[in-house]
Amino acid sequence: ANIERRSKKVLSRLIYNAQNPNRDHRNAALTKFTNHYLNSTFTMGSSQSSVSAMPPKGERVLIIGGGPSGLVALKELREKGFDATVLEKSAGVGGAFRVAYDHMFLTISTKLMGYSDFAWAGRPRYAPRAEYVEYLERYVSFFQLEDGLSFNTDVTGAVLKGSGEWEVEAEKDGKKMVMKADRLIICTGSNHNPKYAPVPGFTGETMHSSDWRSNKQVAGKRVMIIGNGESSADIAADSAEIAESVVLWARRPIPMGPRFLNQKSGDELSSMEAMQHKGSRTEMWEMLETSTTSPVSQLQSPKAYSDIRIDWVNKTLKEANHDVAHLNAIIFKNACSSVEDGFKRSDQI
Repeated sequence: ANIERRSKKVLSRLIYNAQNPNRDHRNAALTKFTNHYLNSTFTMGSSQSSVSAMPPKGERVLIIGGGPSGLVALKELREKGFDATVLEKSAGVGGAFRVAYDHMFLTISTKLMGYSDFAWAGRPRYAPRAEYVEYLERYVSFFQLEDGLSFNTDVTGAVLKGSGEWEVEAEKDGKKMVMKADRLIICTGSNHNPKYAPVPGFTGETMHSSDWRSNKQVAGKRVMIIGNGESSADIAADSAEIAESVVLWARRPIPMGPRFLNQKSGDELSSMEAMQHKGSRTEMWEMLETSTTSPVSQLQSPKAYSDIRIDWVNKTLKEANHDVAHLNAIIFKNACSSVEDGFKRSDQI
């Protein structure tokens, strides 16, 4: 266990140095050593798959979707010897992140959004979608996955034959084709197809969040947003700046948590945009995930994580930010009440 922990730190530093062209450490020896290390049988982190059995010779796998999940599947399967290929209907990697709206920012920091075996360089921040796509492109380049990606390939159907073989129909650059595979992996996401809520009697314009690009689309209009997911929160905040009125409708109440646990929450968009500039400094304790996401604790030693939490509490109290204190209480109450016996100690269950 100690060796694995040390190796994680070593590998994280190697990857960071390899990504940063301004460092002298990026050289042939580093690349050779890193590739050798990554190609070993050592397992680290959540982005490492559980594939362990050696595949039959020549076994072919087709992966539908070139987003974050599809890319990890491609990397892991190829490292285990599978003949794997990603079929992506757009012109590049990223999936929904590649075509999302202008002001889309990640809802968790780059420290947690990055793959465990490919550290995201720089200080933790909320990155815009375009930067996340660039990160995925670096991931592809670093692990040399380019020849396993087939872009502009729209899968139209798949049939499992009696022989156990998959027959996949697709269209690429206007040409139809049929491909065969021993295994098929679907990485299109659970929200691949837009769903519209029926609104009887409504005669105005109806738009799905997948068609949203900027608030210019609702300038001067009265807007109702149905649903209270991440996209609706972004669109509602964006629309409020320019629409005549905005109403957010949801079936049940939900506490809306700010991304920042300090004064930056007064104008989140401006704060997130400022984080992209050189010299901007945001501490880990300032981000919502410090108080809500357990994986943060797994990235630090117990003492370091405790220090982050104590730092957050002290600075929140110093700023007399009672709203944040109340929000944290609501978050923990909801988290506890969402599971059976959530309010009991472990020795009481």
